[in-house]
Parts: sequence; C-alpha cells; structure tokens
Amino acid sequence: MNSDATAGRTLHERSPAMKPVRAIIAVIVAFCQIGCSQESKMEPSSIPHLLRTDNATQLYVDNKPFLALGGELGNSNASDLDVLEIALARCQRMGLNTVMLPVYWDLIEPEEGKLDFSLVKGAIDRARHHGIRLVYLWFGTWKNSMSCYVPGWVKRDTARFERVKQSSGETMEIVSPESRAANEADARAFAALMRWTKDYDAKEQTVIMVQVENEIGMIPEPRDHSEKSELAYKSDVPSVLLSLVERGQLGPEIGALWEKAGRKTAGTWSDVFGSLPRGEEVFSAWQFANYVEKVAA
Repeated sequence: MNSDATAGRTLHERSPAMKPVRAIIAVIVAFCQIGCSQESKMEPSSIPHLLRTDNATQLYVDNKPFLALGGELGNSNASDLDVLEIALARCQRMGLNTVMLPVYWDLIEPEEGKLDFSLVKGAIDRARHHGIRLVYLWFGTWKNSMSCYVPGWVKRDTARFERVKQSSGETMEIVSPESRAANEADARAFAALMRWTKDYDAKEQTVIMVQVENEIGMIPEPRDHSEKSELAYKSDVPSVLLSLVERGQLGPEIGALWEKAGRKTAGTWSDVFGSLPRGEEVFSAWQFANYVEKVAA
C-alpha cells in the first residue's frame, strides 16, 4: 500500500457510511439509460452480458444464466495477496461463487503513465484457484465520496486536479467532478485496466462485471462550491435533462422538485429545481453522472 495513501484510507474506512441519496441515484440511472439503451438491443455475445427480456434482466456468463452468490471484501483486503488468499478461501468455504474485488487506482498507477497490473493478475489467479468469479470495484477518483484512493501524483497536484470546496470555502479531500484533468486521467487508467483484463481474462472470464467508481456523491454538503462548479451551477440546465424531467422519466422525487419550482423548461439549476439542498443534489448527480459516463465510455 502506498504510504501517502495509508492515512487517508484508514481515517475514511472508520467513518460512518454515506447516507444514500435517492435523487442522485435516479439521475445517474436515467443518464446511463441514455447511453445503454442501444446496447440492450444487441445480440447476446460470448462475453458476460445482461440479457433483457420483457419483464426481467438476466446476467449471462458462458452463455448461460448466472446466479451470483456474492460476497464483498474489506476495502483494503485486495492490496495484499496473502490477505486476499485467506479471504477468498473463506468465501469458497461459505459456498460463494462471486466476490466483489476492489481495484485501486493508486496501486496500479503509482507514477503517471506507468501501469502495473501485477496485483490484479494475482487476484484473478487466486480467484480462479478457488473457483470464484470477480466483480471489479474501481476505486478510482472516488470511494465513499472521498478521493483517498487516487494516486499520490493526483493528491499532490491540487492545481491540476481541482478539489471540492464547501460553501465556507474549506477544501475537501474530494476531487471536483468538474476536474477535466482528473476525468481524463481516471478514464485512461480505467481503459488500460479493461484492455489488460480482456487480454488476460477473455478465455477464462473470471471477471464478469465492473463497477465504475464506488459510492459516489457529495458529503457533507449537497454540491461542490469550487470555481468551476459554481460556474456550472449558474449555467442553464442541459436540454437533454430537461426533456427527461418533462417526460416524467426521472422519478417522482425529481419531478416534485421541478413542479415546486414552477415547471420551468429553461433556466439555471436553482431556477429549475430550486435552491434548497434537494435541488442542489440534482446538480451534483448530473455532474457525477457525466464524469462516470466518460470513464465508462
């Protein structure tokens, strides 16, 4: 484990779990459906995939329906292969067939542009030995909102990789979702991970799913107040999001915010969703959804 990451990880792993924000989930799901709607109509392939029918979506692995009997490792268990071996052996004894495996950006790219997948390879090899499939949890820009798993070179350069600010002006240990440099760096690392996984695991298909980022969202305030985010918040709400709201596709909570603010079909974020925290959360959800969409793409 990188020494400059240890303190941040230990502190955050002892902190209370972040309270779920349904508004954020609703917007992210709706946004992702825009990009995935065509994919769901594709013919099934030999790689693990989701097959949508009239009333259900089923995971297929090896071209057969797959029921994941899953377990989740501790946040840092996968950073040491000896510790991971003990955990996987226990999962096998419990009868599990799938484990969610953290993959740490800071450990695969300790220096910018120099990628090392030996830890991931070791995890895949051990999972195969125990007959367990894996689901990557990409601990990239965020994990439980915080940015404690970004590489040291991202942590040190707060000018290039802007941080979130509270309304008081206090800087947080959270990379701003408006940081284009962080978004591009994260996307490069994630794409390299996926290319390497395809090369190493295409035949065995030990890795069956991937979570892009982990438990994203803003704490303790509903939105980022850094300079770029302030500019974005005071800009007009994108028309694609407004069209989803008008058609009632983002769920009753966001629809209620829009109704309460006067059903406006144009305007800034506070105009359209109100200036209270629940309305600000919609703005944050859109920011994070755009960021993650670029990484996933």
